[in-house]
Amino acid sequence: MSNPFTTERTLPTNIIVHTLFGNILGIIGCALVSFFMIFVWVFTMNSEFIYILKDSDITQTQGVILSVFPTNSSENRTRIYQNDFQFVIDGNTYSNHSYTKGQRFNNGDKVTINYSPKNPTVSFIDGARREVFSKFIGIFVPLIQLPIALILIAISLIMGFKKLHLLKIGIPATATFIKMEQTITRVNRRYVMKMFFEFKAKDGSTHQTTTKTHQPEKLLDNPQEILLYDPNNPTQTVFLDNLSGKPQINKSGNITSPVPFTNSAGFILALLATFTLSLTGSYLFYLLTK
Repeated sequence: MSNPFTTERTLPTNIIVHTLFGNILGIIGCALVSFFMIFVWVFTMNSEFIYILKDSDITQTQGVILSVFPTNSSENRTRIYQNDFQFVIDGNTYSNHSYTKGQRFNNGDKVTINYSPKNPTVSFIDGARREVFSKFIGIFVPLIQLPIALILIAISLIMGFKKLHLLKIGIPATATFIKMEQTITRVNRRYVMKMFFEFKAKDGSTHQTTTKTHQPEKLLDNPQEILLYDPNNPTQTVFLDNLSGKPQINKSGNITSPVPFTNSAGFILALLATFTLSLTGSYLFYLLTK
């Protein structure tokens, strides 16, 4: 089978969307981004992290503990306590609260208060927290967990763009299944299989290629499977039945898909991840700089 086109194909939007966002790594990465945002709102927004840029211009005075009681939160199995306090500046009385890991103060204790001379309502007990959780807890999600999800998305997009390139310039051929080997990777409780195929290029040369999938039955339902190979490097191939969106190649050599891009779970998750990441990032920036 030969490619009737000598120029790159123009791919429809639904093919591009399915190819970029239909990869399992991208779906997992986008889902994790949205999931991790829950932790950002619960922990980072309620941690010392939001004050990381606000520790300048602080003055001290003496205050008194009004009440001490445990919160519903704990850290390393130690209860976090809220400590309500009061202090007086220029004849004006101010009240606020700080948090400690474990009970460190009692009602009536004299304590040192850090406060902003420009706005004494911004205050906290020296050596205590202004929020429930520590800076480490606040940093853990945005700096450790979130990058894991973003790396998965980046890998998925790189793989997606490689596939798009082959969909644009690839020459179609039919491949014959040779064998498959089980890998150590699992997806949805199924082992990913490495499948070996052989095909004949347009110039008559024979080549072997491999692909990995946790759904090998998609590539075993026909005696021969359609693939597209790079004419400059026939070892670079993509199998149509191994792509999201059920792409097809018509008689004119163009790629089509009967599945609209709005049916792509990966695309919907990507939109959700983008929205939650943008909303959370904007609000976190506001908290850091207000």
